[in-house]
Amino acid sequence: MVKSNLISDEELDGVSGGVLQATEHTVSVKSSNYLSFIRSASNVAVMFGASWCGPAQIMSETSERFAAKNEQAAVGFVDVDDPSNKKMADAMGITSIPVILYYKNGTLTDRTFGVVPLERMESAFL
Repeated sequence: MVKSNLISDEELDGVSGGVLQATEHTVSVKSSNYLSFIRSASNVAVMFGASWCGPAQIMSETSERFAAKNEQAAVGFVDVDDPSNKKMADAMGITSIPVILYYKNGTLTDRTFGVVPLERMESAFL
């Protein structure tokens, strides 16, 4: 499992993220940088969502916590409402949100739909 002990459980409780925007531990991904982002680390998680989506808001917090806890994994957000991302989301078969795609060495290996616990995100990289 990809794991970092750089952040304690107490510190992790204080981690929160923005909805589909770059934060201390995550990046905003657009169609223009998607390919380079999924190749930027051996383990990459990309969440597709929208700011109006309640489950996406929940998963943005979980994704931020995942990124803080697992420094070896790169975590990004794609806003499907951004006009520049709509074609890419359609081409990737994103029909509901939130969806998280998990890549290992640039290859799609797993995906989750809806609200999932932090442990499920971590299990994608086992």
